[in-house]
Amino acid sequence: MPRFLLLVLMLALSTQVGALVIRHDVDDAKYRIAASDFPALVDMPGAGHGVLIAPQWVITAAHTIPEHVRLATVSINGRDVDVERVVVHPGYRTLPKELIEPAMATGEAMLLAVFLGTSDDIALIRLARPVTDIAPVTLHKDSVKPGQVVELVGKGATGNGADGYALGDSHRTALRRAYNAITSAYDRWICYRFDEPPSALPLEGALGNGDSGGRVLVEVGDQWQLAGLASWKVVHGHVLKARYGRYEQVTCNVRLSHYMAWIEGVMSAPSPPSVAQAAPKAVQPTELPSVVLPPELDRVLRDYERGWRAGDAKALAALFVEDGFVLQGHRPPVRGRAAIQAAYEGQGGATLRLRALAFSAGDTVGSIIGAYAFGDAPGDVGKFTLTLRRDFGGPWLIVSDMDNLNATPRTSRMPDH
Repeated sequence: MPRFLLLVLMLALSTQVGALVIRHDVDDAKYRIAASDFPALVDMPGAGHGVLIAPQWVITAAHTIPEHVRLATVSINGRDVDVERVVVHPGYRTLPKELIEPAMATGEAMLLAVFLGTSDDIALIRLARPVTDIAPVTLHKDSVKPGQVVELVGKGATGNGADGYALGDSHRTALRRAYNAITSAYDRWICYRFDEPPSALPLEGALGNGDSGGRVLVEVGDQWQLAGLASWKVVHGHVLKARYGRYEQVTCNVRLSHYMAWIEGVMSAPSPPSVAQAAPKAVQPTELPSVVLPPELDRVLRDYERGWRAGDAKALAALFVEDGFVLQGHRPPVRGRAAIQAAYEGQGGATLRLRALAFSAGDTVGSIIGAYAFGDAPGDVGKFTLTLRRDFGGPWLIVSDMDNLNATPRTSRMPDH
């Protein structure tokens, strides 16, 4: 399918927002800012952005992740930083051709917007090394309400609300800052409308193509916190012929408070998520029911939860036999208590929930198959198996711990530029 067409369709849903679209009656110089004003803005290859939220973590819109090649580097404050792995939310869905082809033929994209509204357009990028000279942006964990003013920063396609911009315009321009007021906030999304003067804010604007994954900030005290990520735009009329960025168009952004449990779970997960960087399929199998463990087996899970929550590597290692194994995805096997303790150093600190799906127990050998989650969010994010051993009548100890996340490999995706 032609790349240009895919871009057009993406616009009905996602504008890689960038340099910002501004008021026609305000000097562009009033919107422009220096790169040093927001060094935590991350440039994705070609177009699109992310935001540094921890020394080794970047958050972005899932559709900015390259489709058929590994994401090797991102640019932060003008320098390339190597990427260790990418974690795409398992609920991210790519557009099916059954929706793309009719939109190509008719220019009508309402069902595309409906489809996009049900997708989890969010991804986390773990950097190969920490960024130590740039302050990460604090995540806003509370819900943004309609009427709240947000700050927008980007350097993608630009124009003004009266004329808009064309699809072929550059997706990398100067860095600009604008403001807007949230008009709706629900579930996955926070949205705003680009109002026409005199109803507009003094420096009102909207993100334009080229800045998907860019920042949407809300002011808390004297600090601007990251509340959203630019994702998609509602464009009225024929999507192949429309001018984008005009007044009254609505831009929708990923609502980060909706994803806090997932974000915290991924960042503190004991095993790295899949490095596969194609889009996850929307597979939602039925969740398996829990089983009740005998008290002596249940104690193993509860002790593990407590050790993880406390970030106590020594206590976690003590749950294993002396020559036990930790088998985490995409990492070499770890054997022995000392090595296990070293492997767990720096992990944990989040609320881990373990539940059993099946178990077996003999006199001296046992096992637990289970699932895990983080925080209060419903549903499991991963699964595990524990093999166990004990002296006759003694406490159960872990012989091996194997776990991985539930995210499915990504296979296809719409281009983001």
